[in-house]
Amino acid sequence: MTDDYNRQFPITWLCREDLEKFYPKKIIEKLDDGDMTNIASKMTQTYMEELFWIDLEVMADIILEDKKEKESNKKQKDDKK
Repeated sequence: MTDDYNRQFPITWLCREDLEKFYPKKIIEKLDDGDMTNIASKMTQTYMEELFWIDLEVMADIILEDKKEKESNKKQKDDKK
């Protein structure tokens, strides 16, 4: 576990199709790769400054609670044997 402790896991990506929720394709087609990189960079910066840490704790709590419940269920099954 210690070798992989600082291993990074991807969270998300951005593509032009994502923008179709807000803009027509005709507008999106005006954005070149540099523009898309700039949007992604600004989103990353905003997310890291604002929401990332809140979302991280919430999602980790959900996963940890689910894991705890599964372990408890397994223990109950094992105890019945």
